Order: sequence, then C-alpha cells, then structure tokens
Amino acid sequence: MAFATILASSVTLVGTSTNVVVSGLLTQYGLPPLGMFELTAVGVPILIVGLLYMYFIGQHLIPVREVESPDPQKDILAYCSEFKVTPESPWAGKTLNEIGLGKDYDLYVLRIIKETGLPVEVSANTVLQPGDRVLIEGNKTNLVTLREENTIEFAGEFDSNSEITNTLSLAEVILLPGSPLIGRTLRGLNFRERYGLQVLGINRKGETIRRRISQTRLQVGDQLLLQGNPETIQSLGKNNNFRVVTEALDVMPETTKAPLALAIFGGVILLVSVNVITLPVGVMLGSLIAFITRCITPEEAYRRVNWSAWLLIACMLSLGRAMEVTGLASLLADEIVALIGHSNPILLLSTFFLLSLALTQPMSNQAAAVIITPIAMQAALHLGLNPRTFAVMIAIGASNSFITPLEPACLMVYGPGNYRFFDFFKVGALLTILIFVIAVVMVPWLWPL
Repeated sequence: MAFATILASSVTLVGTSTNVVVSGLLTQYGLPPLGMFELTAVGVPILIVGLLYMYFIGQHLIPVREVESPDPQKDILAYCSEFKVTPESPWAGKTLNEIGLGKDYDLYVLRIIKETGLPVEVSANTVLQPGDRVLIEGNKTNLVTLREENTIEFAGEFDSNSEITNTLSLAEVILLPGSPLIGRTLRGLNFRERYGLQVLGINRKGETIRRRISQTRLQVGDQLLLQGNPETIQSLGKNNNFRVVTEALDVMPETTKAPLALAIFGGVILLVSVNVITLPVGVMLGSLIAFITRCITPEEAYRRVNWSAWLLIACMLSLGRAMEVTGLASLLADEIVALIGHSNPILLLSTFFLLSLALTQPMSNQAAAVIITPIAMQAALHLGLNPRTFAVMIAIGASNSFITPLEPACLMVYGPGNYRFFDFFKVGALLTILIFVIAVVMVPWLWPL
C-alpha cells in the first residue's frame, strides 16, 4: 500500500507536491509549468510496472516473521509499558508467580526496578514491594485489561487523579519526521500535562525496550498506545507530526459535506486540466469555495498545514536561488558536464536522476528537487539541451522513496507490518532500477533532448 501511493505520484501534477515544486521552478526559467496530465504518459507505465513487480516479486522478498492469528481481533503488536506498585495495591508483598502476569494477563516481565533505582533479578519467586516499577511487554488488549483493574498505576507520566483515568478511548499513533517528540522523553516533555493523554506503551518496530518508558528517547516510527479524551485524540490525528493508525473513538467523521467537497475538488482539477485557470489560482479558488460552503473551517485548515515542510521548502528555494545568483549552480553544472562529457546527454540525464534519488533518502522529496533542479537546468542550458527533459527526470527521481522507510507513507506501515529497515532496500532496490529504466527510455522520447 505504501509503495502504491508513491508509485502514483507521477500520474498527475498534483500526485505529489514535488511535481508542483518542479513545475514552479520551470517558470523561473521562462518555461511553461507542467500540465495537469503532462507526466501521465510516463507515470502510468511506472505505476503499472511497479504494481506488477510488487504482486509477482516484491511481496515474496519480505519474510513472514509472525504467523497470522485466526482471530481478526487479536492484536499482534507488542508494546513495552511500565507500572508502579502502590502501597494500597493487592499485589504488594506477592510474588510474580502468585500475581500471574504471564498466565492470567499474557504479559512478559522485562525488568523490576526498586525505589532506590537498583534493578532486581526477575524470577517467578520475585516479591513485589510498594514503590517497585515493573517493565512489561504485551499487546494492547492485555495492557488495557490490566489498566482497568486499578490494581497498579501505569508509571509513564501517570497521575491517579487525572481525568484521563476515567476514559477508555484508545488510539495508536506513529511519530512522523518533524514531530516535536523525536529525541525527547515523555518525562522531559511532560507529555500528560502537555497533550492531556496517557501513554500506556511504546512499540519500536518489534524491538524490546528494557528501560523505563518515561526515560526512553522517542524515535521516528515509534508507535505509541494512547488513552485519553476522544476529542483530544482526534485533534492529535489532525497534526501532521502524528499519524493515528487505529483508534476507538465515538466521534464519527462529518460526511454530509463530502459530496460537495468532492465536487469542488473535481471542478478545480477539470478547470486546471483544460487550462481555463492555472494551478495556483485553482487551488486558491477551491479553498475559498470550501470555506464559504463550510466544508472546512479556516481553523481546521490552518491546523492541517505542515508548517515545518513549508519552512523547509522556503529555505531550500532560497538556497537554490542563492546557488544561481552566486554562480554556484553554474559551477557545479560545469564540473558535472566536464566529468561526464558532452557527447552523452542520456548519461548526464541519468546522473541527475541518481543524484535526486540519493538526496531524497535523507531529506524530503521537495528539498531534493529544489537543490538539484537549478544545477540540472544550468547543465542543460550550457549544452543546448532541453531543460524541461531534465526537470521531468528530477521530478520522477525525487519521488523514488522506496529503499528506506523514511517516507511518511512507509513509516505508517513500518510498525504494523513488523518490517525491518533492510526490508525496504531488498524490495525497493529492484523497483527503483525498473523505474529508472522506464524513465531513462521514456522521458527523452516524450520530451526530446
């Protein structure tokens, strides 16, 4: 599913924001912007070949690490959690064998930490004392069952008097790149006070966390099991720093304006496609109609804007402009042309595809396109080649985020699919080569050099 969303990015101009960025850069060189369906001729073959590859080859390259449960309601994700034994707890003074965490709750005890901070050897005869903190691992159903019995206190950022303890609304969220939680601990963030939510557990791509979750530094792709107010969870899902993958909410989505929203979207696409209006005008017009008809409020739209991405693209555009004004783009273009030679424009075109592909792995697709495009345009102009050919090649190359899971679409499936980092390279490397072959053959044919 994640690869399918990326494969479709070259079918239309609005398939990905990378295409829009490259289209805007073309206008800076006095060239017309990309048409709504200008990329379709090369995008559709890429989509078809990619889907066929995934069906016949790609899916077989991923090992099956867990046997699927016959019970569709069974949760297979293991979360690491932590609870504290209070003086009033009926578990105080009992052994792990008597409590039956494994037998009755299907939870695995990872560590026991005394109030002094010293760890204790875990065995069936280990006696729990008031103040002990117990690190456990299990699926979300069993963690919630334990939470509901009120025999212990979850210790991540817990407050027994909080209203959070009076609600059973749950959600699983994935931390996306740019999230303010990355590199921080729950305790350092004051997560409960800041977000009004209780963290019941953390899943880290199948890795077992053996330190206190409140002191664990969060990473991109971590999946948090949250409990709290339904509206708070729903608003969290609207933040582009988090992605809610499952939730148990009573708040139903508003669907009465859905047909109108679809009509507005379809109308804008149609007007832009037949060149009645330009894409920027169409987007602004569609947004205005959506506000007037109350399909969405300005406040809701404002919350959906990924301001970190806007800032990154703005900075990269400034960097690209600076490279042109100072002559750096021209200098780099000359060096690349001198290294590759003047006689093989296809090799030069391939080089810029590979440069875009390499840069899009550690940074965003848009940022990679903004950096590479000025250099490619200068190289094309120096050799008297068609700069539009190079721009299209970069747009396709910068959208190839298959060999790492850093693309948001890949991060969404990373934890639930129980994948490993190298899985994406194993499956995505050959797919990237296939797309490269299609692009290097079709792009010079459709946009002659």
